[in-house]
Amino acid sequence: MNQTPTHEELIQRIRSLENECAELRRRVLQMSDSDNKFRAFFDNNLDGLLITKPDGAILEANPAACAMFGYRLEELLRLGREAIVDPDDPRLAPALRQRAENRYFSGELNFKRKDGTIVPVEITSVVFNTKAGDERASIIVRDISERKLAQERHDRQEYLNQLLLDSIPCIAILLRPETREIVAMNKAAKEAGCEYSHTCYETWPKFKEPCPWCLAPAAWADGKAHHLEFEGLSAAWEAHWVPVSDDLYLHYAFDVTDRKVAQKEIEKQRYLLQSMEKISRVGGWEYELSTQKVSWTDGTYAIHGLAKGEFNPVDPDRNIQLYHPEDQKIISEAFRRAVEKGEPYDLELRLCSENRAVQWVRTIGRPEMHEGRVVRVLGNIIDITARIKAEEERAGMQGQLLQAQKLESVGRLAGGVAHDYNNMLSVIAGYTELALERAAPDSELHADLKEVQAAAKRSIDITRQLLAFARKQTIDPQVVDLNELVESMLRMLRRLIGEEVELVWYPGKHLWAVEMDPAQVDQILANLCVNARDAIDGVGRVTIETGNAVCDDAWCNANAGSRPGEFVVLTVSDDGCGMDKETLGRIFEPFFTTKGVAEGTGLGLATIYGIVQQNEGFINVHSAPGQGTTFKIHLPRHAADPAPIEMETELQPPVGHGESVLVVEDEPAIMKMTQALLQRLGYRVFAVGSPSQALQLAKTHTDDIDLLVTDVVMPEMNGRDLAHQMHSLYPNLKTLYMSGYTADVIAQRGVLEKGVNFIQKPFSIKELSFQVRATLDQK
Repeated sequence: MNQTPTHEELIQRIRSLENECAELRRRVLQMSDSDNKFRAFFDNNLDGLLITKPDGAILEANPAACAMFGYRLEELLRLGREAIVDPDDPRLAPALRQRAENRYFSGELNFKRKDGTIVPVEITSVVFNTKAGDERASIIVRDISERKLAQERHDRQEYLNQLLLDSIPCIAILLRPETREIVAMNKAAKEAGCEYSHTCYETWPKFKEPCPWCLAPAAWADGKAHHLEFEGLSAAWEAHWVPVSDDLYLHYAFDVTDRKVAQKEIEKQRYLLQSMEKISRVGGWEYELSTQKVSWTDGTYAIHGLAKGEFNPVDPDRNIQLYHPEDQKIISEAFRRAVEKGEPYDLELRLCSENRAVQWVRTIGRPEMHEGRVVRVLGNIIDITARIKAEEERAGMQGQLLQAQKLESVGRLAGGVAHDYNNMLSVIAGYTELALERAAPDSELHADLKEVQAAAKRSIDITRQLLAFARKQTIDPQVVDLNELVESMLRMLRRLIGEEVELVWYPGKHLWAVEMDPAQVDQILANLCVNARDAIDGVGRVTIETGNAVCDDAWCNANAGSRPGEFVVLTVSDDGCGMDKETLGRIFEPFFTTKGVAEGTGLGLATIYGIVQQNEGFINVHSAPGQGTTFKIHLPRHAADPAPIEMETELQPPVGHGESVLVVEDEPAIMKMTQALLQRLGYRVFAVGSPSQALQLAKTHTDDIDLLVTDVVMPEMNGRDLAHQMHSLYPNLKTLYMSGYTADVIAQRGVLEKGVNFIQKPFSIKELSFQVRATLDQK
């Protein structure tokens, strides 16, 4: 028996029912809102929307579908799918099967309107199940009539375009810029092997890279049509490249082989019909004794630089006036003997006219005899100017070659002599310096030793000039500003040339940097200024200029000994007496001088020549008697910025602190002298005469060796190889190389390698002290 619920239970049930009612109302409202949204989408969609049963009955159709097929909604719902599909469309049955199997179909079909007209449509149909489990199908229908018409028009235009391309009587292809991809072609192009979506050069000529004659880059660069005639692919072609839009250009090419062959045949016939004077600048002439008149062919007029209308060659005497005055008597006599005695002639003479340069010709005359008498003289004239000039240039170049070979031979001889001489000077200068320290300053012995020292220094200067000429002087090039170097020397140069000679300085603006040893610039300027001073009698002027220059091939061809590139030009000119041609040909020879005895060594310009050659430059000299002399020194441009010039300061020679030094020198006298100088400076010195002795001492020596002072070139091994082996025994060992001339062991072309410590023989105790100290103090 059910119990009566209490008041509280009733209240609780009422509240529960109220909550359920509220939830139901919310769901009803939600469903109503969703249905409204669906209906709005369905009714306002521009595409036709249908919902059907599997048997084709239409359950829903939106206004767009009704308008598309011309039915009212009620009619569509009553008539079903069969009223709007085209039963004759062969695509219909496969589409229905596909939808039944896959529950989905998308594609194009033909539908029909109420008036029976066919409308092409694009449909998407999906089969789905309702919540009740009923099977339904949604169909989205889009009218593509306009698209089909546009496609048909496009296809028609494509067809017409292709007809147009095919009508071009040559290979024609439409290409993409840059890639050269083929997007269209005519029948001729297909027959030639062209393929769509491939490059023209891959499929037509079968190349791996664009054709060498292709002008397509020029066409798409300037947007203009280009054409070219060329021979390639076993044929002659007249090719055109025509931009037709921003991303397309037309390339068409006519095979003009037959035309070219015909043209060549015509040219050949014309060539055979022309006179021989048109070949190799030959002309012909004839003198008839019966009329005493001369006639010329076209080639003879051309050689004389005359037109038929402006000169009549009838008179032989007038023709002779066309020759150089010095040759007129020769040709006149030869022509007379040919006419009177039947003697042929073959002469090389000069033509001369007011408006043309002197021209060399070979003129030949051959008398023609009849019954023992000369009836006419036939001849020809050949322009041989180019051959004569070539022979003159060849002779000049041969002379330059011989001069260069002579200078090279003298340089090798001078370098060898200077090397041996240097070794002896090292001993003389070194021991003289040691003896001076022992002699009392006021003694006769001290004065005599000073004279010996001065003579040794003069000999050392001559030796170094010889080494500079032979390009065996070791240098330490730096990136410098030539203007700054000249500026720093102006005061010294003015003292050098004296007060009567004015020194004018014109620094070039924005001057490029050069890489060379500053000391070599000092040598060049000092020698040139001294020579300029000696060439001036009394008051005169020396001018120094700098500037940049770019030498091209044409300029170099006209200036022997030069080479193309960018250069900084140092020019030193004077208004002195100048030089004749013979002197100019010898100025760079060592010991050649125009000065009196004891006034010059003849090594100044030879030194400059060696310095410039060592720095890969060249020199041009211009001079004539009474017109002064100009030296133009071209030094290669260097890309880096120049380093600031460091001013020298007078310092006391640094001494040693008992460091151990190993001296290796194969010349005993130099070895002993170097040992004595280093001991005088406060070093512990071991001296040996060969690399093997040095290695033996190093292996048995128990203490450290701080510094290796070694000659560069020695019989057993060179100094660098010795240093490498010594470093394996003494890792902290420092090395100082010494030599009288450059060696490729430590320098290329005389230029010291970076990080190499070097002192050149002969050296003073002061030079040795600074170099040894600097080497030991390196980190």
